[in-house]
Amino acid sequence: MQREAVANACAIAVSRTNLEVDEIGNALQCIREDRLPDEALINRLSLLVSNLDDLYFQLDEAGDSKAINIFSKARAASALLFALSGKSPQLNESIYEALAAVDDPAEITDSIKFG
Repeated sequence: MQREAVANACAIAVSRTNLEVDEIGNALQCIREDRLPDEALINRLSLLVSNLDDLYFQLDEAGDSKAINIFSKARAASALLFALSGKSPQLNESIYEALAAVDDPAEITDSIKFG
């Protein structure tokens, strides 16, 4: 049940933020199939989160209106990264990050409540 909730939350966050990079499909598949990813996928996602966070801070400091979109993408990518760990505390973090990624968290919370 928790794994399914995390998979749904991540998929919604990725979709709503238009996060489109090669790693996303692999990550979502690993989460849905409850299998551990290879180290290369973890490393690529970690780098993606770091790069998006750095870009967010740069844009935010410059007052660029695109900052919030980058923040949302970073949170969606971070949700995936936490979900891939497969450990319960990180799964909770994954849902938290997914909620932070979207404008309307009700879509995620409703998918968790009603499966």
